[in-house]
Amino acid sequence: MPRTSSFRLAAKNIFITYSRCDVSKELCLEKLLDKFTNNQPSYVRVSSELHEDGTPHLHVLVQFADKFQTRDDRVFDLVCQQRSQVYHPNIQAARDARAVRDYISKYEDFCEWGTFKSSKIYRNQHECYTEAPEQETIEDFMNTIKEGDPKSYCIYYDRIKCNAEKLYSTPTQEYTSPFPLADNVPYELLDWANTNIKPMESRPNRLMSIIVEDPSRLGKTIWARSLGPHNYLCGHLDLNNKVYSNDVWYNVINDINPQYLKHYKEFIGAQGDWVSNCKYGKPVLIRGGIPAIMLCNPGPDSSYRDYLDRADKQALRD
Repeated sequence: MPRTSSFRLAAKNIFITYSRCDVSKELCLEKLLDKFTNNQPSYVRVSSELHEDGTPHLHVLVQFADKFQTRDDRVFDLVCQQRSQVYHPNIQAARDARAVRDYISKYEDFCEWGTFKSSKIYRNQHECYTEAPEQETIEDFMNTIKEGDPKSYCIYYDRIKCNAEKLYSTPTQEYTSPFPLADNVPYELLDWANTNIKPMESRPNRLMSIIVEDPSRLGKTIWARSLGPHNYLCGHLDLNNKVYSNDVWYNVINDINPQYLKHYKEFIGAQGDWVSNCKYGKPVLIRGGIPAIMLCNPGPDSSYRDYLDRADKQALRD
């Protein structure tokens, strides 16, 4: 009576070793992909390594999108018909796919196919949250939390994503004017800019903002944005860290209806440090002492001059 094999494999990540196998890693990868045309792996990495006695062997990490199940211990046999030789590997479920990937790649002699998906098993949540900030990308950060603390990942996803975006925020690209400065800028604007638009250490004690009101297409926005590092707030006020920086020389506020401009006195008066609590946003500390250029067009809903001339706006004028 033939002996029944006790082999059973049920895993998404599989670690395979072909001992004393001189098949090239490229051919091994090709044959493995050919084996699973109906249930193709999502990722395969094959590396070549030499034993101390000089004989080669292959290490393989295979990942499937769903759990791969089989009782056939010959399923990963490597058949070389030209040599009439069959290489039977050692097969193990890989609990930590990232560790296996790094281990088999230590000599940098490998080939791969597909997209790798990490599956590290964390001993506790502390280990997970210690490792998460060390990841290179926001995607890896989120995947680390998902693997190490799936409950919190599901329940507090928005908070985790918000924290990740702060940790991996990229510096706002500095604006580059598409046109050179015009030579017909009024003297008053040039004098104001020379006095107020400066680095923090060179600013005067009392800064002054300016309102520039003119019809469209006269170049006021291009001029305002060409004076140095600045925040550009257009259409509505948003002070989150993606669009607003405290490390600029001045603010440009463009086409925001004056009656909807919150923190009017703080911006126009270049006041000291203050806290914003814009609707739907968390309180944000805004570093003061930054002058503002207010850009607007004439008209009842856009003119700052008409808005300030109203009798009930005496306090703002003062």
